[in-house]
Amino acid sequence: MRRQVVHTPKVPQARVPLSQAIKVGDWVFASGQLGLCVSTGKLAEGGIVAETRQVCENLKAVLEAAGSSLDGVLRSPSTWSTCAG
Repeated sequence: MRRQVVHTPKVPQARVPLSQAIKVGDWVFASGQLGLCVSTGKLAEGGIVAETRQVCENLKAVLEAAGSSLDGVLRSPSTWSTCAG
């Protein structure tokens, strides 16, 4: 099967060299997203709720660029961390 790199300008560029998603056949493997706004490159203002909403919007844009949608998501593991300081 052919592997296709997925990229959309509707999502902020990653700070590390990785693909936004890889499509293989009908499968899409999306990279983790941050709550960054494409217009500012900064975290969405408003705390965790706004940041989480932005993560979902970013993921939606990547999936749409791959020809898919949030309706096609089978699994979405999440990693949460707390920075105290």
